[in-house]
Amino acid sequence: MLMAIVAAVATAHSAVAQSSPEAEALMQRFVAHLNANLPVAGEFEMHGSFDPQAHEQDRLEAARLTKEKLKGRGTLTMQAAERLLACRWALSRDVEMMETLPSSRDSFKTFYVNRELSLEGFQGNSFNITQRKNIAGWRPASFYFLGGDTPWAELFPLYPVTEVRSPPNGSPPGSVQLVIRNPESKIEYRLLLDGATCQLHGYESFFDSKPFAHMTIQEVARGPGQRLFPTRAELTLARGPNYHQPFRTERLAASRVRFPTSQSEVESSFALSLPKGAIIADRVLNRSMLLDRSTSVQEVVSGKLPSNPSPELTTDLTTELYSQPSTRWYWIAGVGCIVAAIALGTWLIRRWSSQRVAGGRDDRADNLARGGREE
Repeated sequence: MLMAIVAAVATAHSAVAQSSPEAEALMQRFVAHLNANLPVAGEFEMHGSFDPQAHEQDRLEAARLTKEKLKGRGTLTMQAAERLLACRWALSRDVEMMETLPSSRDSFKTFYVNRELSLEGFQGNSFNITQRKNIAGWRPASFYFLGGDTPWAELFPLYPVTEVRSPPNGSPPGSVQLVIRNPESKIEYRLLLDGATCQLHGYESFFDSKPFAHMTIQEVARGPGQRLFPTRAELTLARGPNYHQPFRTERLAASRVRFPTSQSEVESSFALSLPKGAIIADRVLNRSMLLDRSTSVQEVVSGKLPSNPSPELTTDLTTELYSQPSTRWYWIAGVGCIVAAIALGTWLIRRWSSQRVAGGRDDRADNLARGGREE
């Protein structure tokens, strides 16, 4: 038993020792490059599509889970096979904002995140306020600043094995490949970067050596100070058990990209108002509000608005409130959503890391380890 423990410790130290100084330096340069590109804002369209056969399998699975798991308490929400998310989006070091625009079809994602709080909206003008968390789901940031739903700067420390490789054939001239890997979670990312500027050209991610995501940046917009952001990019996703057949594609197209420089430009880019009649479930202050006027999101998250309980909401906010009760079950089931696959890596690693320090704090990793379904 003692020898097994010694061997396990030696293996862990060996994994840490595999971290390449060259790769560590490249990671630091890449994070600096990302920060130098902020703030960034613009209007975008994200076209999402599912493989028809995979979507039909998910529909049948949703029907089964609705019957067996929910037992009349709700209906699983299926994403449309083809959808369009039109949005206004902005990102700085401290704040991320996204507003769903009316031209969207079968898609809705409005949120505001600062250093302390997250406000996330759902169809039907319902919003949750929670302690700050990484927003799940694809958005413009996913095509440059995020690995899955986690900023690269937060993701890198969770991967003890790093190296720099020669780029694959056909890569842009001057490219290098940054590889980060966690042997415990079996997750690996391969980032294709410009060796001189650290511009991101794309990345691949793997689970247990099987590819489950491939992102390629096709065009970029450039601003002052060598700042840039993609105007066209594509993300292809696969899932188990064989990971050979892509089942979902997300395509980003920018109608306008801005690089705010003045304070007024920044404020305009991050401005977001919630409509009159919006229902706010504030889980931080354990209260609910029904807005009686159009209100800026900064005023809403300030905590200074008086409580104005809505008859649609219970005042007991000990459980999370959603405009669609099935949304949370949708994530548990993982029906039709590859976010679970990416989150698999993020939450497994976070769970492993946090268990070493404080015993772990989020049970979504267990759910995702089971393939995104509740047993």
